[in-house]
Amino acid sequence: MLDSVLGVLTASVAIDLGSTNTRLRIRDQPEPMRAASLIAIRQLSDGPEQVVAVGDPALRMIGRTPPDTTVFHPVRHGDIVDLRAAAAMMRQLMTRAHGRSLWATPRAAVAIPHGVSRKQRRLVRRTITVSGARPVRLIPQPIAAAAGCGLPAEDPRGILLIDLGGGYAGVSLLARGAVAAGAAVKISGDTMDQLIMRRVAEREGLQIGRLEARRLRHEVGLAGDPAIDAVGLLPGEGPRWMELSPALIREAQRQSVQMLGDTTRQLLARAPHRLASDVSEQGAVLVGGCARTPGLAQVLSEALDLPVVVPDAPESVVVRGAEQLLRG
Repeated sequence: MLDSVLGVLTASVAIDLGSTNTRLRIRDQPEPMRAASLIAIRQLSDGPEQVVAVGDPALRMIGRTPPDTTVFHPVRHGDIVDLRAAAAMMRQLMTRAHGRSLWATPRAAVAIPHGVSRKQRRLVRRTITVSGARPVRLIPQPIAAAAGCGLPAEDPRGILLIDLGGGYAGVSLLARGAVAAGAAVKISGDTMDQLIMRRVAEREGLQIGRLEARRLRHEVGLAGDPAIDAVGLLPGEGPRWMELSPALIREAQRQSVQMLGDTTRQLLARAPHRLASDVSEQGAVLVGGCARTPGLAQVLSEALDLPVVVPDAPESVVVRGAEQLLRG
Protein backbone atom coordinates (compact mmCIF):
# COMPACT_ATOMS: atom_id res chain seq x y z
CA MET A 1 0.00 0.00 0.00
CA LEU A 2 2.78 2.42 0.96
CA ASP A 3 4.69 1.65 -2.24
CA SER A 4 1.56 2.38 -4.25
CA VAL A 5 1.05 5.74 -2.54
CA LEU A 6 4.71 6.70 -2.96
CA GLY A 7 4.51 5.71 -6.62
CA VAL A 8 1.67 8.17 -7.17
CA LEU A 9 3.38 10.95 -5.22
CA THR A 10 6.57 10.55 -7.27
CA ALA A 11 4.78 10.07 -10.59
CA SER A 12 6.70 10.89 -13.73
CA VAL A 13 5.72 11.09 -17.36
CA ALA A 14 7.82 11.10 -20.53
CA ILE A 15 6.29 12.85 -23.53
CA ASP A 16 6.99 12.81 -27.25
CA LEU A 17 4.80 15.72 -28.34
CA GLY A 18 4.49 15.09 -32.06
CA SER A 19 2.63 16.94 -34.77
CA THR A 20 0.67 13.84 -35.82
CA ASN A 21 0.82 11.61 -32.75
CA THR A 22 1.70 12.19 -29.11
CA ARG A 23 3.18 9.40 -27.03
CA LEU A 24 3.35 9.30 -23.24
CA ARG A 25 5.03 6.81 -20.97
CA ILE A 26 4.29 6.66 -17.28
CA ARG A 27 6.92 5.23 -15.00
CA ASP A 28 6.58 1.46 -14.53
CA GLN A 29 3.98 1.11 -17.29
CA PRO A 30 5.18 -1.46 -19.86
CA GLU A 31 3.99 0.31 -23.03
CA PRO A 32 3.69 3.96 -24.05
CA MET A 33 0.26 5.40 -24.75
CA ARG A 34 -0.29 6.80 -28.23
CA ALA A 35 -2.92 9.34 -29.25
CA ALA A 36 -3.49 11.53 -32.29
CA SER A 37 -2.23 15.08 -31.67
CA LEU A 38 -5.67 16.52 -32.32
CA ILE A 39 -8.25 18.49 -30.41
CA ALA A 40 -11.86 19.30 -31.29
CA ILE A 41 -13.14 22.61 -29.94
CA ARG A 42 -16.69 23.98 -30.09
CA GLN A 43 -17.29 27.73 -30.10
CA LEU A 44 -20.38 28.28 -27.97
CA SER A 45 -22.86 31.00 -28.86
CA ASP A 46 -22.20 32.90 -25.63
CA GLY A 47 -18.48 33.14 -26.32
CA PRO A 48 -16.42 30.52 -24.42
CA GLU A 49 -14.83 27.53 -26.10
CA GLN A 50 -15.56 23.93 -25.14
CA VAL A 51 -13.22 20.99 -25.64
CA VAL A 52 -15.28 18.29 -27.34
CA ALA A 53 -12.69 15.59 -27.96
CA VAL A 54 -8.95 14.95 -27.77
CA GLY A 55 -6.75 12.38 -29.47
CA ASP A 56 -8.23 9.55 -31.54
CA PRO A 57 -11.86 10.55 -30.82
CA ALA A 58 -11.03 13.93 -32.38
CA LEU A 59 -9.42 12.16 -35.34
CA ARG A 60 -12.66 10.29 -36.00
CA MET A 61 -14.51 13.61 -36.11
CA ILE A 62 -12.57 14.96 -39.12
CA GLY A 63 -15.06 15.73 -41.88
CA ARG A 64 -18.00 15.06 -39.56
CA THR A 65 -18.19 18.20 -37.42
CA PRO A 66 -20.99 20.80 -37.20
CA PRO A 67 -20.17 24.37 -38.25
CA ASP A 68 -19.39 25.49 -34.68
CA THR A 69 -16.73 22.79 -34.11
CA THR A 70 -13.15 22.73 -35.38
CA VAL A 71 -10.69 19.83 -35.32
CA PHE A 72 -7.05 20.84 -35.57
CA HIS A 73 -3.44 20.08 -34.63
CA PRO A 74 -2.13 22.41 -31.90
CA VAL A 75 1.39 21.28 -32.90
CA ARG A 76 2.52 21.64 -36.51
CA HIS A 77 5.88 20.77 -38.04
CA GLY A 78 7.27 20.26 -34.55
CA ASP A 79 6.16 23.70 -33.26
CA ILE A 80 3.36 24.58 -30.84
CA VAL A 81 0.99 26.93 -32.68
CA ASP A 82 -1.79 27.17 -30.08
CA LEU A 83 -0.64 27.06 -26.46
CA ARG A 84 -4.11 26.90 -24.87
CA ALA A 85 -5.26 24.09 -27.13
CA ALA A 86 -1.97 22.19 -26.70
CA ALA A 87 -2.22 22.47 -22.90
CA ALA A 88 -5.86 21.32 -22.92
CA MET A 89 -4.94 18.37 -25.12
CA MET A 90 -1.98 17.39 -22.93
CA ARG A 91 -4.01 17.71 -19.72
CA GLN A 92 -6.54 15.17 -20.98
CA LEU A 93 -3.89 12.86 -22.41
CA MET A 94 -1.88 12.83 -19.17
CA THR A 95 -5.02 12.08 -17.17
CA ARG A 96 -5.87 9.30 -19.60
CA ALA A 97 -2.36 7.85 -19.40
CA HIS A 98 -2.31 7.93 -15.59
CA GLY A 99 -5.79 6.44 -15.40
CA ARG A 100 -6.74 8.97 -12.73
CA SER A 101 -7.08 12.70 -12.23
CA LEU A 102 -3.76 14.49 -11.75
CA TRP A 103 -4.14 15.26 -8.07
CA ALA A 104 -0.45 14.34 -7.73
CA THR A 105 1.74 16.63 -9.85
CA PRO A 106 4.02 14.47 -12.02
CA ARG A 107 7.48 15.51 -13.12
CA ALA A 108 7.91 15.42 -16.87
CA ALA A 109 10.50 14.97 -19.58
CA VAL A 110 9.55 16.27 -23.02
CA ALA A 111 11.45 15.44 -26.21
CA ILE A 112 11.93 18.47 -28.45
CA PRO A 113 13.48 18.81 -31.93
CA HIS A 114 17.18 19.61 -32.05
CA GLY A 115 17.86 23.30 -32.62
CA VAL A 116 14.37 24.45 -31.63
CA SER A 117 14.11 28.19 -30.90
CA ARG A 118 14.09 29.64 -27.40
CA LYS A 119 10.51 30.77 -27.97
CA GLN A 120 9.43 27.22 -28.74
CA ARG A 121 11.32 25.88 -25.72
CA ARG A 122 9.37 28.31 -23.53
CA LEU A 123 6.09 27.34 -25.20
CA VAL A 124 6.73 23.63 -24.68
CA ARG A 125 7.66 24.14 -21.03
CA ARG A 126 4.64 26.38 -20.48
CA THR A 127 2.29 23.93 -22.23
CA ILE A 128 3.32 21.00 -20.06
CA THR A 129 3.35 23.09 -16.88
CA VAL A 130 -0.16 24.44 -17.52
CA SER A 131 -1.36 20.91 -18.28
CA GLY A 132 -0.37 19.83 -14.75
CA ALA A 133 3.26 18.66 -14.64
CA ARG A 134 6.32 20.20 -12.99
CA PRO A 135 9.23 20.36 -13.07
CA VAL A 136 9.59 19.95 -16.83
CA ARG A 137 12.84 18.72 -18.36
CA LEU A 138 13.43 19.29 -22.07
CA ILE A 139 15.45 16.63 -23.90
CA PRO A 140 16.62 16.86 -27.54
CA GLN A 141 14.80 14.26 -29.62
CA PRO A 142 17.99 12.72 -31.08
CA ILE A 143 19.39 12.15 -27.58
CA ALA A 144 16.14 10.57 -26.42
CA ALA A 145 15.95 8.41 -29.56
CA ALA A 146 19.52 7.18 -29.10
CA ALA A 147 18.76 6.21 -25.50
CA GLY A 148 15.55 4.48 -26.58
CA CYS A 149 17.49 2.50 -29.21
CA GLY A 150 20.00 1.38 -26.60
CA LEU A 151 22.90 3.14 -28.33
CA PRO A 152 25.91 3.76 -26.04
CA ALA A 153 25.61 7.30 -24.67
CA GLU A 154 29.34 8.00 -24.37
CA ASP A 155 30.49 6.30 -27.56
CA PRO A 156 33.04 8.63 -29.23
CA ARG A 157 32.17 7.23 -32.65
CA GLY A 158 29.73 9.09 -34.86
CA ILE A 159 26.14 7.78 -34.96
CA LEU A 160 23.80 8.92 -37.75
CA LEU A 161 20.17 9.12 -36.66
CA ILE A 162 17.37 9.83 -39.14
CA ASP A 163 14.02 10.68 -37.52
CA LEU A 164 11.05 10.74 -39.90
CA GLY A 165 7.79 11.48 -38.14
CA GLY A 166 4.29 12.37 -39.19
CA GLY A 167 4.86 16.12 -38.99
CA TYR A 168 8.62 16.58 -38.62
CA ALA A 169 11.86 15.08 -39.91
CA GLY A 170 15.41 15.60 -38.73
CA VAL A 171 18.87 14.19 -39.37
CA SER A 172 21.41 14.17 -36.53
CA LEU A 173 25.02 13.12 -36.08
CA LEU A 174 25.69 12.10 -32.49
CA ALA A 175 28.96 11.60 -30.64
CA ARG A 176 29.67 11.22 -26.89
CA GLY A 177 26.02 11.65 -25.99
CA ALA A 178 25.63 15.02 -27.74
CA VAL A 179 24.42 16.28 -31.10
CA ALA A 180 27.53 17.09 -33.15
CA ALA A 181 25.51 18.26 -36.16
CA GLY A 182 21.85 18.35 -37.09
CA ALA A 183 19.46 19.50 -39.77
CA ALA A 184 15.69 19.68 -40.13
CA VAL A 185 14.09 18.41 -43.32
CA LYS A 186 10.97 19.97 -44.81
CA ILE A 187 9.24 16.63 -45.27
CA SER A 188 7.17 14.38 -43.05
CA GLY A 189 4.54 11.71 -43.22
CA ASP A 190 1.96 14.48 -43.69
CA THR A 191 3.77 15.92 -46.72
CA MET A 192 4.12 12.44 -48.20
CA ASP A 193 0.37 11.96 -47.77
CA GLN A 194 -0.29 15.27 -49.50
CA LEU A 195 1.94 14.23 -52.41
CA ILE A 196 -0.02 10.96 -52.72
CA MET A 197 -3.32 12.87 -52.72
CA ARG A 198 -2.04 15.24 -55.41
CA ARG A 199 -0.59 12.53 -57.64
CA VAL A 200 -3.73 10.35 -57.48
CA ALA A 201 -5.87 13.38 -58.37
CA GLU A 202 -3.60 14.34 -61.27
CA ARG A 203 -3.27 10.86 -62.74
CA GLU A 204 -6.62 9.26 -61.98
CA GLY A 205 -8.92 12.21 -61.25
CA LEU A 206 -9.79 10.63 -57.90
CA GLN A 207 -9.88 12.97 -54.91
CA ILE A 208 -8.87 10.98 -51.83
CA GLY A 209 -8.76 12.24 -48.25
CA ARG A 210 -5.83 12.52 -45.89
CA LEU A 211 -6.64 9.34 -43.96
CA GLU A 212 -6.98 7.35 -47.18
CA ALA A 213 -3.63 8.68 -48.41
CA ARG A 214 -2.05 7.66 -45.10
CA ARG A 215 -3.47 4.16 -45.47
CA LEU A 216 -1.97 3.88 -48.96
CA ARG A 217 1.41 5.02 -47.64
CA HIS A 218 1.32 2.51 -44.82
CA GLU A 219 0.21 -0.42 -47.00
CA VAL A 220 2.14 0.27 -50.21
CA GLY A 221 4.95 2.58 -49.16
CA LEU A 222 7.93 2.27 -51.45
CA ALA A 223 7.83 -1.50 -51.84
CA GLY A 224 4.29 -2.65 -52.62
CA ASP A 225 3.65 -4.68 -55.78
CA PRO A 226 -0.03 -5.70 -55.97
CA ALA A 227 -2.57 -3.13 -57.11
CA ILE A 228 -4.56 -1.57 -54.27
CA ASP A 229 -8.08 -0.21 -54.05
CA ALA A 230 -8.72 3.34 -52.85
CA VAL A 231 -11.91 5.23 -52.15
CA GLY A 232 -12.45 8.88 -53.03
CA LEU A 233 -14.58 11.29 -55.00
CA LEU A 234 -14.78 11.53 -58.75
CA PRO A 235 -15.92 15.06 -59.68
CA GLY A 236 -19.42 14.87 -61.10
CA GLU A 237 -19.87 11.21 -60.19
CA GLY A 238 -19.58 11.06 -56.39
CA PRO A 239 -17.87 8.41 -54.22
CA ARG A 240 -15.98 5.73 -56.10
CA TRP A 241 -13.63 2.82 -55.42
CA MET A 242 -10.72 2.67 -57.85
CA GLU A 243 -7.84 0.28 -58.32
CA LEU A 244 -4.51 2.10 -58.17
CA SER A 245 -1.10 1.02 -59.36
CA PRO A 246 1.46 0.71 -56.53
CA ALA A 247 3.95 2.44 -58.85
CA LEU A 248 1.79 5.56 -58.60
CA ILE A 249 2.03 5.53 -54.79
CA ARG A 250 5.79 4.90 -54.86
CA GLU A 251 6.34 7.65 -57.41
CA ALA A 252 4.44 10.16 -55.27
CA GLN A 253 6.84 9.59 -52.34
CA ARG A 254 10.14 9.55 -54.24
CA GLN A 255 10.59 13.33 -54.04
CA SER A 256 10.37 13.28 -50.25
CA VAL A 257 12.87 10.45 -49.94
CA GLN A 258 15.24 12.25 -52.30
CA MET A 259 15.06 15.39 -50.12
CA LEU A 260 15.80 13.33 -47.03
CA GLY A 261 18.77 11.70 -48.75
CA ASP A 262 20.12 15.05 -50.01
CA THR A 263 19.93 16.60 -46.56
CA THR A 264 21.72 13.61 -45.02
CA ARG A 265 24.54 13.74 -47.56
CA GLN A 266 24.96 17.49 -47.03
CA LEU A 267 25.14 16.98 -43.27
CA LEU A 268 27.82 14.31 -43.61
CA ALA A 269 29.78 16.50 -46.03
CA ARG A 270 29.96 19.25 -43.37
CA ALA A 271 30.73 16.87 -40.49
CA PRO A 272 34.21 16.26 -39.04
CA HIS A 273 35.99 13.69 -41.18
CA ARG A 274 36.41 11.08 -38.43
CA LEU A 275 32.72 11.18 -37.48
CA ALA A 276 31.69 10.89 -41.14
CA SER A 277 34.06 7.93 -41.48
CA ASP A 278 32.40 6.26 -38.49
CA VAL A 279 29.02 6.58 -40.21
CA SER A 280 30.37 5.07 -43.43
CA GLU A 281 31.38 2.02 -41.40
CA GLN A 282 28.38 1.75 -39.08
CA GLY A 283 25.52 3.07 -41.22
CA ALA A 284 22.41 4.93 -40.07
CA VAL A 285 19.54 4.32 -37.68
CA LEU A 286 16.04 5.18 -38.96
CA VAL A 287 13.41 6.02 -36.31
CA GLY A 288 10.07 7.78 -36.08
CA GLY A 289 6.50 6.96 -37.00
CA CYS A 290 7.30 6.72 -40.72
CA ALA A 291 10.27 4.36 -40.28
CA ARG A 292 7.90 1.43 -40.77
CA THR A 293 6.93 2.63 -44.27
CA PRO A 294 7.47 -0.45 -46.47
CA GLY A 295 10.68 -0.18 -48.47
CA LEU A 296 11.79 3.17 -47.00
CA ALA A 297 14.89 1.85 -45.24
CA GLN A 298 16.01 0.01 -48.37
CA VAL A 299 15.49 3.02 -50.66
CA LEU A 300 17.37 5.27 -48.22
CA SER A 301 20.18 2.74 -47.95
CA GLU A 302 20.57 2.72 -51.73
CA ALA A 303 20.42 6.53 -51.93
CA LEU A 304 23.05 7.00 -49.20
CA ASP A 305 25.15 3.93 -50.01
CA LEU A 306 24.96 3.08 -46.31
CA PRO A 307 23.30 0.31 -44.31
CA VAL A 308 20.12 1.65 -42.69
CA VAL A 309 18.78 -0.13 -39.60
CA VAL A 310 15.27 0.21 -38.18
CA PRO A 311 15.00 -0.65 -34.46
CA ASP A 312 12.07 -2.43 -32.87
CA ALA A 313 9.08 -0.11 -32.37
CA PRO A 314 10.82 2.84 -34.09
CA GLU A 315 7.84 5.10 -33.41
CA SER A 316 8.33 4.73 -29.64
CA VAL A 317 12.09 5.00 -29.17
CA VAL A 318 11.95 8.75 -28.43
CA VAL A 319 9.44 8.48 -25.59
CA ARG A 320 11.14 5.35 -24.21
CA GLY A 321 14.49 7.12 -24.22
CA ALA A 322 13.03 10.23 -22.59
CA GLU A 323 11.61 8.06 -19.82
CA GLN A 324 14.98 6.37 -19.28
CA LEU A 325 16.76 9.72 -19.09
CA LEU A 326 14.13 11.09 -16.71
CA ARG A 327 14.76 8.16 -14.37
CA GLY A 328 18.45 8.97 -14.74
